[in-house]
Formats: sequence, structure tokens, C-alpha cells
Amino acid sequence: MSREERKLTTPSHARPAARGARLASAEAGLTLIEVLVAVSLLGLLSAGIVMALQMSAGSWRDARERLTLDRKIANSNHLLHAQFAGMVPVLAQAPPSTGAPQAPFFDGEPDQMRFVSSYSLAAGARGQLQIVELNVQSASNGLRLILTESPFRGGLSVGRFAVGLDRVGERPRILFAPVTPRADSLIVADQLARCTFAYLREPRVPGQPAEWRTVWDDIQQIPSAVRIELEPNKPEARLQPVTIVAQVRARYAPPAGYGAQPQIDPRAIEVPNPRGGTMLVMP
Repeated sequence: MSREERKLTTPSHARPAARGARLASAEAGLTLIEVLVAVSLLGLLSAGIVMALQMSAGSWRDARERLTLDRKIANSNHLLHAQFAGMVPVLAQAPPSTGAPQAPFFDGEPDQMRFVSSYSLAAGARGQLQIVELNVQSASNGLRLILTESPFRGGLSVGRFAVGLDRVGERPRILFAPVTPRADSLIVADQLARCTFAYLREPRVPGQPAEWRTVWDDIQQIPSAVRIELEPNKPEARLQPVTIVAQVRARYAPPAGYGAQPQIDPRAIEVPNPRGGTMLVMP
């Protein structure tokens, strides 16, 4: 059938409808500009979602680090409070070659501490007396607070840590060997920028205030409280420094002669001290 014949056979009222259908079919497609705009909007939306996810991940990471540190500090706080609450003022018997007198055993330095406690890691408060050693050690990710325990077997087992007697200052002070961690030592806290110890000494004269000291130099008594300051080395995580203050409560009666003026061996001689001043040693 020719075009002329189709024209004649197609009703006149149907011709405009056919032309409108062809126009609507031509206008239903998308132009290149419209596709580019849609892709750009989709890219901006995706970038916004990625940025929001990154910010959320950073916040979640900071919150997790703070929660982990809080748990470590809580565990450390409980452990150290138990150790200090069980502190026992045993008398140390140092080797005669050191010239150190018999005195309550306590080693207090800015970065190390030794004492005897009735609380042990293995058996808690029901275990035997333990020699507790705390020290600050450097590591690749900052400082570490390390705890080492060993059984207490009498005055000689703690006196072996003494290496001499320091007479520099207002009163004699027993010098102790550095703490050496072992393979079974416990890492109490790590990733620290600063970790320091301080010791509270009660006044000898009534009416005077108690004094915090970074070095314990009183051989007649043990401190009444201990303070440990921990500062994380991650400022980007906004972790605040933590201070642990534990009161020392001796659970056993002090032995006879506790608090008396220690007697220095008259055979001891005074020699130069590598830290400055002099110290007493046995010839």
C-alpha cells in the first residue's frame, strides 16, 4: 500500500494523535548535559558520605582508645590500691658490706619502688607475702609501668637489694639497686609520655603539714601514701593525665624496735658517692 493509499485509509481524527506520540517519544530521552549533572551530584553525595564515615570512624577510634585506657587505669588502680593497702613494714637486713642499718624496707625513687605486700597477683589477699617491684621502662611506643613480684623469705631477701648508705641530705638514706624486670613481669600501663612516683611523709612535729617527696629518704618509717602520675603519649586522642593516690595501711603490727633510731655500724667508712656527696660502706 502506497503512502497515498495509507493517507486515504487513515482517519483524519487519528493523524494528530500519531504525530503527538512520535514527539513524546523523542522528548523522553536524556541529554548529555543532564547526564553530566546527575553524575556530578552523585559524586558530591558520595564524597559527603565518605567524609562523614571518616569522621565517624575517627570519633569511634578515639572513643575506643579512651575506653581502653579507662579500663587499664581502672584495673591498675584496683591492683595498686590492693598492693599498697597490704604493705607490710618488714625489717630489711642488708649485707654487712653495705653499711646500711636494719630499717623498715621501702625503696622509693621517682621511677622505681620496692616494698613488701600481703597482696599477690596469683592468690590475692590470701597469698603469702610478696616483694613488689615497680619501675618505669622505656619502650618503642613510650614509657611502661612494670610490676614484678617475688616471694618474701625474711629480712635477708629484701636486704639484698641494698647497695650502700647515702649520707647526703638531712638524714642517711639506704641506696638500692635498680629494678630489673623479668620475663614474667606484668605491664600495668603502657604508651605513656610520663610516669612518676611521689611519697607522702607525715610530719614529725604536730601541726606541720604532710609533705610529698619524689625520693623516700626516711629509714625510720614507710610513707603514709603513694602517688603515681600517668600521662598518655597520644595528644590527638585527647586522653587526660591520670593520678592514682593510694593510702598505705599496714595490716600487721610493726616488729619490735620499729620507729627506733637505726644504729650505723661503727666499722663503716665514708667514701665518695657516684650520685654526689659521700656514702658509708664496710671496709
